[in-house]
Formats: sequence, structure tokens, C-alpha cells
Amino acid sequence: KVASSSAGPGGGSSAALLGSLGCSLAAMVCKLTYSNKKYQSVWARMKELNAKMEDYSLKFLHLVDADSEVFTDLMRARKLPQQTEAEKQERKFAIEHAIQKATQIPLRCMEYVAQALEALNEIAQKGNKNVISDVGVAVLSCFSALEGAMFNVKINLKGIHDDEFRKDVDNKMKLYYSKSLELKQKIIKKVKESLEG
Repeated sequence: KVASSSAGPGGGSSAALLGSLGCSLAAMVCKLTYSNKKYQSVWARMKELNAKMEDYSLKFLHLVDADSEVFTDLMRARKLPQQTEAEKQERKFAIEHAIQKATQIPLRCMEYVAQALEALNEIAQKGNKNVISDVGVAVLSCFSALEGAMFNVKINLKGIHDDEFRKDVDNKMKLYYSKSLELKQKIIKKVKESLEG
């Protein structure tokens, strides 16, 4: 469907799918840690982190479908009649509401990435060093999900007229991005040190 001529599912769904893949890969690292006797001291914690990453993977998958659904709602709103003044106002309100809903999905994707990267930071420290490269790929997948989601938030904000909503979303977007960037850099540094050491 992504390769079709339809605009949905598009970048928002694809970004969420990247997040799901990244978290699934992180869950694999957890399993390969708590099944290895060498890491017995962290088995309990890695089982908890595994459950957390599997949960995030599912959350991202839900966003894949949710993004497509809100895009369909937006297209429906844009097709509303606009012959009379009342119809024009109703259409304008419906479009604004649909764009706000469409903005919340990629913003949630960014929030999930920021949270998932916190867990990945711990996985990078305690996880099986034989699969540290997979931690790196997981982090890059999640961060790509965040950046892709951010592009979608930004393009949606251009169509929103509610200044308070725009300001709130912009503040959250910047917070999730800065937090995630800091974690990404920290984890990738650990991964590189482990691979080069």
C-alpha cells in the first residue's frame, strides 16, 4: 500500500513502523541477554526491559493504523460541501479538527521514541555485548521514526489556526526531540566504543 499512488499510508505510518522495528530489535537483544548465563546478574532487569520494548513495539504498530485513519478523516473533511456560508464554516471547523487529530499521532510517536530510548540506553549498558550492533540499529531506527514523525507534525502545524494548540504541540515536539537526540548520541557513543574496543 505504501508504494501505491494513494497518499496514505504515507510518511507518518512509515515512521511509526520504524519505531516498532527498532523496539522489536531491542527486545531481541534483551532475550539474547537473559538467555545467556554470562549475564545472569541482569536477567530479571532484562526481562522487564524486554516486556517494555515489546509493549512499545505494539504501541508503534497501533500508530501505523491510526495515522492512516486520521488521514482518511482529513480527506473526508476536505470533501465536505461548501456552497453556503454555513457549509463553509462547518467544513473549515471539520478540517481544523481533523488536522489537529492528525498532528497528535506523530507527536505521540515522538513521545514513545523518547521513552523507548531511555530503555535502550539501559539495554546498551547491560545487554549482551555480542549483539551491541543490533542496539545501534535499534536506536537509529527509533531516531529515524522520531525525525519522520517530526516532519509530519511540522507540516500539519502549517494548516492549524489555533495558536494555543500550535504552541503546545511545538513545545512538546522540541522537548521530545532534544531529549531523544541526547539519548541517541549517548547510546551510539557506547555502541561505537564497544565495537572499536
